[in-house]
Amino acid sequence: VISLRGHADFLQSITSTAEHAWGLALSLIRGLPWAFEDVKNGKWDRLKWRGHEMKNKTLGIVGLGRLGKMMSRYGNAFGMKVVAADPNVSEEKMKEYGAKKVAFEELFKISDVVTLHVLLTDAVYNLVKEEHLRSMKPTALLIDTARAELIEKGMLYKALENKWIAGAGLDVVAAVLGHSTIRTTTRYAHLGREDTAKAVGSIRFAPALPPGAMRAATGLNLDPNGICKT
Repeated sequence: VISLRGHADFLQSITSTAEHAWGLALSLIRGLPWAFEDVKNGKWDRLKWRGHEMKNKTLGIVGLGRLGKMMSRYGNAFGMKVVAADPNVSEEKMKEYGAKKVAFEELFKISDVVTLHVLLTDAVYNLVKEEHLRSMKPTALLIDTARAELIEKGMLYKALENKWIAGAGLDVVAAVLGHSTIRTTTRYAHLGREDTAKAVGSIRFAPALPPGAMRAATGLNLDPNGICKT
């Protein structure tokens, strides 16, 4: 509906998607959704839902662009080993961003948490295939806050059903709902109130829908000139 491509300076100040991806990873590795449900049901089993630490685990970032760099900073702050796969970023640049450059296939084999931050194009459609998911550790997690089409259709559900991986955190969905080890949120969840506030009066959008439909689809209130008002 709208695109912020080209608004590089503005986007550099937006951290909500990276924060949301990190929150999904933390939620899964600590087992928070299931522990929360247990407590709501009146149970208090301290040992049942013991989680794992991020420290000394390996974070694998697919796509070391704006969001990937943020994730690298978070991983380093938590004491993780950070690796990344991105054909457009050199090994030297990755070191500057706190990540070690590895091959795409190797990343899936060695990572405890794999997070996708790739712009969807025809070249990367179905980027993550069955063989990549099969090669992951059975204790590993997959986070996708980018696009569902980056993962070969049906393969994530298959990976979870066959316990190739331990869980997945998504706010993009393509026929993978219903599995107990998937945590999903609405697409709005990666938006922050601060982000919307920054957009007010600062960016002109080219809306593809009438104002009322635009607000319903995006949460943005645009004036007739495409300026975000609230």
